[in-house]
Amino acid sequence: MAKIIAAPPVNPGLDPNYRIVSPKHSKPKLDLTTWETKSQRKLRYVLFLEELSVSFEGFKALDGLTMYLTDGELRCVIGPNGAGKTTLMDVITGHTKPDTGEAWYMDINLLENDEVFIARSGIGRKFQKPSVFDSLSVFQNLELSLKAKKTVLRTLTASLGQSDRDRLSFVLETVGLTNERASQAGTLSHGQKQWLEIGMLLAQEPKILLLDEPVAGMTPGEIERTTELLLSLEGTHSIILVEHDMEFVRSVARTVTVLHQGSVLAEGTMDEVAAHPGVIEAYLGGTVC
Repeated sequence: MAKIIAAPPVNPGLDPNYRIVSPKHSKPKLDLTTWETKSQRKLRYVLFLEELSVSFEGFKALDGLTMYLTDGELRCVIGPNGAGKTTLMDVITGHTKPDTGEAWYMDINLLENDEVFIARSGIGRKFQKPSVFDSLSVFQNLELSLKAKKTVLRTLTASLGQSDRDRLSFVLETVGLTNERASQAGTLSHGQKQWLEIGMLLAQEPKILLLDEPVAGMTPGEIERTTELLLSLEGTHSIILVEHDMEFVRSVARTVTVLHQGSVLAEGTMDEVAAHPGVIEAYLGGTVC
């Protein structure tokens, strides 16, 4: 890590702009190479969330939540109902403004921008229930999702350039719907509609994908295909995946974040969080795997 020229704070424990990075000893000696400013930390993450709190009529939906996402990471977020998963997604997309805290997407302050700007900047969100245009073809659904600012009529009547056609063909191949290119979206199975909606996000070229229970209601075969799809996107996209299907989470997760009462209760591999006493208690004494 590059050395930092400025002197550390008089009392770093009380200064939120500084922290010790990976100290090797329980009582580390003062070393300027171990200090890192908050601004420097932000540069290391594609998504930087610190001390987020959101209240709704006295109810704490988020309570000092802190989470970081690295570029290309696939992160699973789990937790009981009411743990704050939906509110977390709402804050990231600009739908809900927190009472306190910070939220940064690269160098963009998410708290100072609206949903449209955030979506166009590279954060795409998929809700649990697929929302596709049933009367349009699969390819037309993808056309409507192109990043360019176009009206529905203009999109459907204008001819696509070759680069856009190539991009949408690649998206169709990625989500496994090449053979359904001309099919009406309404004729697709539930799983195929979920893949189409993921494809509609990919057509917008997002850097971060927020996916809410993408395998809910799927057949075992569709879940297996979705697992392959998400693992193929890992590395080229950062993904936050909210899911209740623990078997599916285990199949895709590198890191799992467990929320409880609006805060991060545990974070680590699936085996690590499954063995965490607080996680087991939060799931009403049951098992999370």
